[in-house]
Amino acid sequence: MSSKDWFLLGHYEFLTQLEKYREANREVKQKIGADSIHTKQAQRLKALTLAVWTKIPSNPSNSEFRLGNALGKEHTHWFRDKFLQQYRVFFRYSTKSEIIAYGWVNDEESLRDYGSKTDAYLVFRKMLESGRVPNDWDELIAESKRLS
Repeated sequence: MSSKDWFLLGHYEFLTQLEKYREANREVKQKIGADSIHTKQAQRLKALTLAVWTKIPSNPSNSEFRLGNALGKEHTHWFRDKFLQQYRVFFRYSTKSEIIAYGWVNDEESLRDYGSKTDAYLVFRKMLESGRVPNDWDELIAESKRLS
């Protein structure tokens, strides 16, 4: 399957982060022009875009996306893709409804750092436990918007 075969949704928390990635890229592009494609902001946005619109939709059930108990046993239905070593994008999917819903992607303030209070997995787990990102599939879908 490809992104054309899936209905891609983004929760508010994911969309907020995506816009931060885009804005950081726009700012650096305005400052340095064509050379901006070599910046960390451009590389981050490119890697996230590739993950969200190509890599994950090509096979969201790929075993490389499985979390195990990283978010706790009550959240094993969540998946994640890794990019640029310390970045994670968290998602759920339904083959029945052909929907992929992105919950959140971390940033420079929540890099993957095992044991850290700002570790991406810990931050996302707290979001789920507080209800900031719904753990319930129907609520997640209801609170998400279509990606374009």
